[in-house]
Amino acid sequence: MELLLGWGPPPCSPTPTADVLRLALSLLLLRAPPCALGMPSCKEEEFWTGAMCCPKCRPGYRVQEACGEFTGTMCVACTPGTYTAHLNSLRECLPCPVCDPGLGQVTRRKCSTQTNTVCGCGQGHFCVRQDGDSCVQCRPHSVCRPGQRVRETGTEWQDTLCEDCQPGTFSAGGTQESCTPWAK
Repeated sequence: MELLLGWGPPPCSPTPTADVLRLALSLLLLRAPPCALGMPSCKEEEFWTGAMCCPKCRPGYRVQEACGEFTGTMCVACTPGTYTAHLNSLRECLPCPVCDPGLGQVTRRKCSTQTNTVCGCGQGHFCVRQDGDSCVQCRPHSVCRPGQRVRETGTEWQDTLCEDCQPGTFSAGGTQESCTPWAK
């Protein structure tokens, strides 16, 4: 039997390739704690400015000027129509959204400098998309078709549920909760 060239495993090299070295370095950096990479480890109530850890601003305030070597963070109150709800390092307060009655929304809680607006759905609408406490998309309740009755009336969180009338009964549809027997 003769050995054919080109068959079999490639010869091993005692020198690692650049790809192997890059992979090893990447894996090492992924396992390294942030401080080992030259990044600071600020407390949860602080933020990194590029030079030091500074105290965050309290809810209802934003950063006007980050701290310095001998000064603390300068925070200013949010203006009406804006807010911050948590400790933060924001340079601008967040804008308060407005609930849109044209989309079936109603205001459940007005925005303050420390809390966001909470929108809900008005009469005859239900929520189809929620973001935290607020409904961001309302849809009108379904209207039952002729030959159906309302099984469950719609709420702010659920559409109207319809079901077919039993044989021998009918409905004109809409919002009827019971079907009417056919007259003989």
